[in-house]
Amino acid sequence: MEPNDLVSLKVPELKARCKQLGISNYSKLPKLQLIEMLTTHASSSTCKPSIQGDHLRCGPSSEHHGNLSGTSVHLTPGQHTLPQSTDFRPEPDASYKVTHDDAAACHSTVEGSHVEQSRSEQESTPVSQTAADQLTSAKGATTVAVKRHTIDRLARSSTKAPPTACFQSGLKKGSKARNSAPIGEDVEDQRLSVIQYGNALMHPQLDTTASRVQYAKEHLLNRLLQNLNASRTHPIIAPPFPRPLPFDTRPHDPTFGLAFQGIHPDLYENLQNSAFLICFRFWTWRLYISFQLGSGEAWSSDAREMGLLGPDISGWPAVIQCRHIRQDLWLIETQSSSRGLEAGLGNHAMVWEAFMVLGETGEVISRTPKSTRRSESPIQDCNIRSDWHHFIEENGVDPMPFVIKTKDECSFPEGVSRHWRAKAGGDQQLIRIACRAALASCAVSSFSGIKLSAVQMDAEWLGRPLDQREIQGKNKVELYLPEALQILSVHLPDPPFHPALAIVQRSMGHADIVLIETGQVVGNEDLGITSLWQGILACNEKGGTWPVNEMSDFWQGWESRILDGEL
Repeated sequence: MEPNDLVSLKVPELKARCKQLGISNYSKLPKLQLIEMLTTHASSSTCKPSIQGDHLRCGPSSEHHGNLSGTSVHLTPGQHTLPQSTDFRPEPDASYKVTHDDAAACHSTVEGSHVEQSRSEQESTPVSQTAADQLTSAKGATTVAVKRHTIDRLARSSTKAPPTACFQSGLKKGSKARNSAPIGEDVEDQRLSVIQYGNALMHPQLDTTASRVQYAKEHLLNRLLQNLNASRTHPIIAPPFPRPLPFDTRPHDPTFGLAFQGIHPDLYENLQNSAFLICFRFWTWRLYISFQLGSGEAWSSDAREMGLLGPDISGWPAVIQCRHIRQDLWLIETQSSSRGLEAGLGNHAMVWEAFMVLGETGEVISRTPKSTRRSESPIQDCNIRSDWHHFIEENGVDPMPFVIKTKDECSFPEGVSRHWRAKAGGDQQLIRIACRAALASCAVSSFSGIKLSAVQMDAEWLGRPLDQREIQGKNKVELYLPEALQILSVHLPDPPFHPALAIVQRSMGHADIVLIETGQVVGNEDLGITSLWQGILACNEKGGTWPVNEMSDFWQGWESRILDGEL
């Protein structure tokens, strides 16, 4: 069996194969580490001829491995292993270069404990080295990293290995591996290609009205509304489409043909680039929260009778303003039309609402009550928590930006692996996706609800009783990221993997599939993408894109399944 076929096997089948090959210490390992053990066992085999049957084949050179076809697997390092190098090697960025002093500082914090040594000490071999050289460069087995959903290449191997019999490297305990490729050196630039929508998500250059309309046209929100309109009892397949506001549009208007009318047409011309993108993140975040990872699709074929924000998404309030408050905090105002809300206001009564949001993810921090009158001081009317209020009202020199607190902050600053940041080099978009995923994974109490300190949120996460005396009365914003959700690396597989998705490797060995735009999780590599998001994104459980016309059964009859509710 080829290495790229291992991903299709279930955990019991992988364990049976480990038993068949005489591999030990596999019973409690997750799927990705089982695949890693099987691949390593095959690569360290001394037999050069190809092994027939269902076993892995060993090739005589790196060219054999470099041309693997089909669906592949990105091997995730376990809790006690160093992160494996991926095949992504962009140019380094000086702002993320790790110095020898930094590496020494990290090493000193964990020396003498049972925590692994600094990741900066690992030894890597150049990707151009042949497979035969890689198999003999270390005294023990060499780990081969195969990237999932994309062209596979041999990854750089590490001389450090987990404490299992089949992974012993031969290094003496306490010895340091020679670093043949220091972090921060120039490495090969291998940009991952994505289709137009993916490029727009990661590298938006939306300086003109036409480019913004094109961005909205390719956005998942517009495709969602197109499918909903086409599957109504009385289908709407051509403009004008339903809109939340009774604004006048004409066929020559740039936004006339958009099914998604959740942003006022004036904002396509008047907003700065960052504010325009935040409007879409705000909409996507609210949509995700309403769906709740597949538990809120009251209108879909997988209905579980969970209501949404409203019975018809096209009637959700439209964004009419987005302005910057402080650092990454933004104020978004929405407006919708509600017929007959109040007598004497005409056929359409306008309803206003304001939201305090994080610009990087679109997450709502606080909001004002709905009102038929527009608030004159929406920031004060949002009734935000005391720590956020103190953050906004701080006078004088700007305070330090709110920082994500997590365990082992030396190795995971801001919740993202320092080692991987250096590997990513100058690709700021990948690093930004990682930071966005970390921010979206922070504990809920970091942003809203009862004010808790990072220590209290950690205790709550671990199921321990809270110490109510801990940091009472402090108004400092603290964001807490659990250790299990720290970001080890981020990967953007080539098509047919969906361009709106990214794979995020967590520090505890599992991998999540997240939305690039907001960092929210829509599935994982073990269970796949949830059925709801498969329908919305038009993809399969592995993230591969499907033709939109094959998803018609998912949308049919949604109007008969929705629950009545107030907008």
